[in-house]
This record gives sequence, structure tokens and C-alpha cells, in this order.
Amino acid sequence: MNKQLLFSLILCLLFSILSQNSFAQGPSVVITSPVAPATTIFDSIPYTITFSKNVTGFIGSDIQLINGTLKHLTPSFGPASVYLAYVEPADCGPVEIKIFAGAAQDSLGQQSTAAVPLTLRFDTCRPKITFTPVNGNPTGANPVPLHIEFSEPVTGFTATDIKIDSGSISGGLTSWMSLDSLFTTAITPTGTSTIKVMVVSIDSGAVRDPANQTNDSTTIVLTYNPQFASITSYQDHPDLNVYPSPGDGNLTIHFPIATLQSWKVLNLSGQEMLKGEITTQNKIEASSLPNGTWLLMLEGENTYLVKKFTIQH
Repeated sequence: MNKQLLFSLILCLLFSILSQNSFAQGPSVVITSPVAPATTIFDSIPYTITFSKNVTGFIGSDIQLINGTLKHLTPSFGPASVYLAYVEPADCGPVEIKIFAGAAQDSLGQQSTAAVPLTLRFDTCRPKITFTPVNGNPTGANPVPLHIEFSEPVTGFTATDIKIDSGSISGGLTSWMSLDSLFTTAITPTGTSTIKVMVVSIDSGAVRDPANQTNDSTTIVLTYNPQFASITSYQDHPDLNVYPSPGDGNLTIHFPIATLQSWKVLNLSGQEMLKGEITTQNKIEASSLPNGTWLLMLEGENTYLVKKFTIQH
């Protein structure tokens, strides 16, 4: 075999190897959005989906979404390797888009690889506030520990934003676990009555979220009752069911503790309105009370279970 023929065979072999390697990988895909990483628009979120080569077989069901619905998918003007997608968020918060491997094929039938998921924050909602009395409500703890949780990270929140009727802040305001959405404080009740009621509120506009939206006003009524100091107390115990609520006051109750013996209905100030013994029928007659929100307290040995219910005649 002469050198020229051998050289030609080597060139053909190298070309074959290089050609095979160049097509050994299926088309890759990248997801981008002009509004990432966050958007406050009220319409659909635009995405550009770009494959590394022209593909076929890519349809809407190949797009996986969290907190969103695909409203439209179409190739853009130009090469068939670029597609435009429009996603309508289901709610405020993170919206994630994924494209798994095998969503499309190139001209050789090779399957596309998976895309790196893209997450952006859709934020058209004002931050919401949740008050959580740490020891239940009513409580025998004094001062009354209180968690304040925002639905998203916020800025500008200070102790002066907390308005208190018949009480004062004890120990200041602390960011819980260094989060910008969860805070803890304690409220010391004032007044001469045995049972003390505090109205705690945060006015609208006290804080701002990353989209510069402010909060709505929020209020909670806290009740300090010394009789809770030596007992286990639960506010809205997850296994205590009271229904119908709202209803006319003819209540049926289901509870997890067999040793409970009696019940009381209190107003939100902790005053006793009705009481009775728990019967085998688990029925409570409270229809004589007016419309409003009430506290049902089930009592047993060293145990109180509390649940809010609403009467609406």
C-alpha cells in the first residue's frame, strides 16, 4: 500500500470519527425570559426556548410548570430551533418552568437533552401578615409571646409599626432565625381586670416587599387569662373539629381526648357565655348567642382544647 493511499484512508477514518462525535450529542435546550428573575406584570410571562439545532416534535405538553399554566407556544420568526412560550401564573410566588430530556428530536432522530429549570418570582400581591400566639389564645403566659409572619420577605418593619391597645411590647422585636419574613415579640397586658384583652394591629404600608408593594392592615385580639398558666392549652387544635361554622350555633364536635368532660363558650374577651357537660352525642347548643366569632373550650383534667367558631343566623 503506497503512502498516498494510506494517508487517504487515515483522513477518511478521522473524518468518520469526527462526524460521529459531532452528532453523538442530541440537541441541547436553554430557557430564558426577559423578565427574570422577577416580574410584576399582570399578563402572561414570556419565555424563549432555544434548541442548539433545528428540532421537531416539541409541543406544549413537553413543558412542565409549577405555579403556572401554558397559554401559548409557537416558533418565533426565524429558525425552527427557537420557540416562544407564554405562561400565566396561578398565584404570586415562584413560577418554575422545566423541559425534560426527549422533548424534541433533530433531523437524525436524536433526542434533546434536559434544560436547566428556570424559576422567577411573580409578584403582584401585597405581603400578607399572620399573627401566631406561641402559647395559644387565650393564654396564661405573661408577657404573651407572639410570632408575626409575612407571606414574603419584607423591609422596613420595626417595633413602632406594632400598635397595641391595653398592652405594650416587652423585649423589643426580633427577626426569627435571621429571616426577613418572620419576627417574634412579646406583649405585656395592662389593666386591672383579671382577664385582660389586648388588640394588636399593624397598619397598612408598614413594610414593603421586593416588588415595592406594601401590606394591608391586620389585627388580632389576644386574651390573657391566668387560669391557663398551669394547663396545656391549644388554640384551634388541629384534631378538634367543630361544625357547622359558620352556622346557627347548633354544634357537633369531634375531639381526640376521651377524658374531656365539659365545655364553655367564651367571647373574644375571655368572658364565659355558656357552659355544659359533654354528652355521648357530642352536641352543643349555642344558638342563643348572636352572630359573631366565639371560642369553644373543652375541659378535662389539666387539658383545655380551644377552637374558634362562627355563628351566622
